[in-house]
Amino acid sequence: PVLPLTPQEAMLAALPGIGPERAGAVLEYCGTVAASLQFLTDFSAELKVPGIGDGIRRRVRSALGLIDGDILREGFPNLKED
Repeated sequence: PVLPLTPQEAMLAALPGIGPERAGAVLEYCGTVAASLQFLTDFSAELKVPGIGDGIRRRVRSALGLIDGDILREGFPNLKED
């Protein structure tokens, strides 16, 4: 039986090449959706989740609109502090 996905798993599972099983594995490895997205878009990340390689990273990056050289960062780098 397939268990219902958490909202976090569903968000990751919607990405190309991820699906429910990989979403759970990535979220377990990374801890948060933000860290998972960084992991899934960073070609220099160590490949510690089975089935996640450069091909899936390319597909996820494309789906998120990232081009060569773009990286995801935590926080809001474009906000100016007063």
